[in-house]
Amino acid sequence: MCHFQETLWAEDPECKKMPVNTAAVSGIMKIGGGFANLEEFLSTLDIPPLSSNTYQKEHDNIATAWEKVAENEMYCAAMEEKHLAVQAGEVGGDGIPMLTVVVDGCWAKRSYRTNYSSLSGAAAIVGFRTKKVLYMAVRNRYCMVCSRAAAVNKLPGKHCCSKNWHGSSSSMEANIIQEGFQNSVAMYGVKYAKVIGDGDSNVYKTILDSRPYDELQVEKLECQNHLFRNFCLKLKDIVRDSKAGPITLRKCLGKNILRLRKSVISATAQLTKNEVNFDCCSILQKHILNAPYHVFGDHQNCVDSVCSIQRKNDTNWIPDLLQSGLLYRIMNVVNNLADNSKSLLFSANNNCVEQFHSIVAKFIGGKRVNFCLRRSYLARCSGAVISHNSGSFMSRVHKSMYNTSPGNFVKSTERRRENDLIRRKRKMSRPRCRKSLFLEKGRNKNYGVRAEKPDLSEDIFSQKKERLLSTLQLSIEERKSIERKTVEQRKSPLWREERRKRLTASDFVRKGLNSGIKMKCEMCHFQETLWAEDPECKKMPVNTAAVSGIMKIGGGFANLEEFLSTLDIPPLSSNTYQKEHDNIATAWEKVAENEMYCAAMEEKHLAVQAGEVGGDGIPMLTVVVDGCWAKRSYRTNYSSLSGAAAIVGFRTKKVLYMAVRNRYCMVCSRAAAVNKLPGKHCCSKNWHGSSSSMEANIIQEGFQNSVAMYGVKYAKVIGDGDSNVYKTILDSRPYDELQVEKLECQNHLFRNFCLKLKDIVRDSKAGPITLRKCLGKNILRLRKSVISATAQLTKNEVNFDCCSILQKHILNAPYHVFGDHQNCVDSVCSIQRKNDTNWIPDLLQSGLLYRIMNVVNNLADNSKSLLFSANNNCVEQFHSIVAKFIGGKRVNFCLRRSYLARCSGAVISHNSGSFMSRVHKSMYNTSPGNFVKSTERRRENDLIRRKRKMSRPRCRKSLFLEKGRNKNYGVRAEKPDLSEDIFSQKKERLLSTLQLSIEERKSIERKTVEQRKSPLWREERRKRLTASDFGAICKKLPHTSCEGIINKKLYSHFRSSAMEYGINHEGEAVKALENSMGLIVRPCGLFIHPKLKYLAATPDGLVDDDGIVESSTRYLGERYVISYRGQMIILEAVPHLIIFPRGPRG
Repeated sequence: MCHFQETLWAEDPECKKMPVNTAAVSGIMKIGGGFANLEEFLSTLDIPPLSSNTYQKEHDNIATAWEKVAENEMYCAAMEEKHLAVQAGEVGGDGIPMLTVVVDGCWAKRSYRTNYSSLSGAAAIVGFRTKKVLYMAVRNRYCMVCSRAAAVNKLPGKHCCSKNWHGSSSSMEANIIQEGFQNSVAMYGVKYAKVIGDGDSNVYKTILDSRPYDELQVEKLECQNHLFRNFCLKLKDIVRDSKAGPITLRKCLGKNILRLRKSVISATAQLTKNEVNFDCCSILQKHILNAPYHVFGDHQNCVDSVCSIQRKNDTNWIPDLLQSGLLYRIMNVVNNLADNSKSLLFSANNNCVEQFHSIVAKFIGGKRVNFCLRRSYLARCSGAVISHNSGSFMSRVHKSMYNTSPGNFVKSTERRRENDLIRRKRKMSRPRCRKSLFLEKGRNKNYGVRAEKPDLSEDIFSQKKERLLSTLQLSIEERKSIERKTVEQRKSPLWREERRKRLTASDFVRKGLNSGIKMKCEMCHFQETLWAEDPECKKMPVNTAAVSGIMKIGGGFANLEEFLSTLDIPPLSSNTYQKEHDNIATAWEKVAENEMYCAAMEEKHLAVQAGEVGGDGIPMLTVVVDGCWAKRSYRTNYSSLSGAAAIVGFRTKKVLYMAVRNRYCMVCSRAAAVNKLPGKHCCSKNWHGSSSSMEANIIQEGFQNSVAMYGVKYAKVIGDGDSNVYKTILDSRPYDELQVEKLECQNHLFRNFCLKLKDIVRDSKAGPITLRKCLGKNILRLRKSVISATAQLTKNEVNFDCCSILQKHILNAPYHVFGDHQNCVDSVCSIQRKNDTNWIPDLLQSGLLYRIMNVVNNLADNSKSLLFSANNNCVEQFHSIVAKFIGGKRVNFCLRRSYLARCSGAVISHNSGSFMSRVHKSMYNTSPGNFVKSTERRRENDLIRRKRKMSRPRCRKSLFLEKGRNKNYGVRAEKPDLSEDIFSQKKERLLSTLQLSIEERKSIERKTVEQRKSPLWREERRKRLTASDFGAICKKLPHTSCEGIINKKLYSHFRSSAMEYGINHEGEAVKALENSMGLIVRPCGLFIHPKLKYLAATPDGLVDDDGIVESSTRYLGERYVISYRGQMIILEAVPHLIIFPRGPRG
């Protein structure tokens, strides 16, 4: 009548509960996902996903709320920490409490200790007593809105700009923590008097330079975990250094590293039983400095309470270690630990801030996704603060946003998590022996640099809250009506009429996400359950869809539980989840096998078309192989419980063969722990070897079964050369009359080529710094020279002559780049380049050219691979999909069969692109829902657009190029000057080592006869002034810095060609003196001044008891010599120089 319109929403707009859209976005953010993950999860459930605009709007509202709650949580934590400090009496003279805090930073991108170029970084200040975050801030150096507007020369629209930093990534941490210290009094009325850190950045120096508190200097304590870790790592570096000493002594050191650590820990534990004071520090220092002597069998200075009687019968290795100079290097490491004795007594560590960083990593999806483009990174770090400080994340957020408590399922989940945490802490507090399941560290013969070579010839995702729940309720009503119709149809009309009058609802039942109503007849007690889902419907059940969706985005049971509870939906039980998981795993494995078979047939057809068929009529394929593991190794710890490897077709880029090796089964392991037989289960354990050998075994199996499975032979294999895969294939001889040919990935060839040249540049012993800098500037030119020569040759048909031509080009590349163009081809070498400076003579003279040519030769040997333009990008892409399915290697999915299922899912996703459609058709023989299809079509269109965009010519530039170690972070980070106490202690310690008796001086002289070849000579000489240093020190002006002299004295290894010449010909000069004058020159070592112990000298020889010999061979003027004859100085054309201070024999 009046055309009035009104929309009736499933959610009550006046209800003080979190809306379903907000809950869905909040849930996906909490488990480390984003818009793509939410879209993928909801489409798997056949629920219409949110649009990107709706998602961004809800995201901004949630970000504002999380930041507000995080500020309140940090304030409450600071007040709690302040109260505990006042109770402990830690109050300054001005009445302000003095807190001890733990600091550290984290970044949104992994650096792997080389590439510090993250767009965002965060740092936190955590209270030492409460273990809660007191201050947290984020630095962003990029804003997507501003950047896109600048790209088209427009002003950005109204938005919340996230860019607040213009410096380097590595300097973010120090700036944030400095800001926290400067604002501590204004924000909380406290001062941070002591700071605990890990010592890997310039944070402490920045704090001291800023002087946040005028009359108070902040004291630094080192994290004892990092101290012991660095202590052991430095000792391991000595063990690995072949120049450090004899292999026997280095092996002895390697076996006793843990004993050295335990010796320090036990001494620290004894001293911390009582009250710690300054005397304890000095006592602990003595214990630490005596630890190497105690461990290696010299017990003269041992204390009986520390050293047992049995140990005193150990073999004494100290004389051998002293003679070899190994003891000096060990003592340098031990001295660094002794300097931090106060930190060890304080038992300080930064575990609490590392725990906070792990929560941040969970919120940002394990650093796999870039959340730095807008304000998402700050929001997720704020969420990590709430989760770390309170534990009840959703309750705090819900109360802050709507001033009401959340739903019952949120509360029950949080209570269950809290009880699990209490049980876990109770279990961890029990004494136990920590053992690794499979200890396999370091590089080995199966994987890495030392792999045997053949002989040459997130997280987890959500649904919507009230709206989603209401839509499910609507679907329940619809499905109930369908179910009633189904029941009525299979009964007679009379029965239906009578029963309908008497059936009443007796109870509400639930199986996971599927719900139903129990109907009971009051007359005959007939019972029936009406489910929301039709059991005969050929669609994926909601429980199966939920588990499949959470597995597809890399999550597990905990992630699904957390997401559903955020939506206030009852989560699945662990048993229901496991049952659905097993069904899905079986289906995914079956679909993956079919996908690989279809891909192999397609690859086979293309090979036949190309005429690549053997004499026996079997097609010969070229394949790409590589392996991946479920755990990151960081090139040191190869101990993953599971590994996978794939064989990918070179033409189709699809997976032809994939298998998994597991060396652990949770069901079998738990049964064995209680001496019982395991129950009936699908055992996942199928490997008993090492983790690093899994890859070679899988690929060998794929080659041996290729004819039986697909009727093909893998004639050529492309790999990255970092394992013994090719050797294993050749040893197994999968094809009797065919030897598999290996081609190296050109990306890995060029990467290794550049890395080896960079290693030469960093090696101070390789040659003069000028030449090494010249090499460093021309590494990319060397690479481009090889690439351009390869491109020219590949324009025509590639044959054997091309390989030899390319080899000549590669071997000539260093000469061409460094200015020697005698052998250059005009088509490669331009006229302008021929006027370059010729560095070849200098490189040849210094020996640097030989090392460069060794690297170039390795590249030239692989000229055939370069001409083939082979790379393993397709298999690396498959591995990235595997990493997505297993949550970025952050969660252990190796306990049962989950890792195999997820790798199978990655095969389906990689080969087909339409994952859910293939799985749904295989499981139910029907097409999936419309939302699944629309999402897959949209993803396919996005992929086409992305490929089209990538195909355009462009110049790839990094937004912020900052690689390598720098002054802000890492080993070379700036450290503050030593305090007066520590400086005086180190000075006294050094001076005490200079005080030697007559016998000790004589012993050193006899033990250092080999001079430069003796490690003892080098160590004792570094502590003292010799003739070569004395002149520079005497001439130094008062205002001149002594830094250069000290660096040259302690750390310089530079030797010019003239110095090398002189060192090599000293012996000849002494022999010439003996022959010409009939003298006997006795070798000698280092002589230390009897009174001025800081002076020393090393003559080249002794003559009788009152003469010394000092030879000098001139590099440029070796034909001339000055000798003293009577009162005349004569220049003679003789090979060597002889100076007699008082005339011959005078």
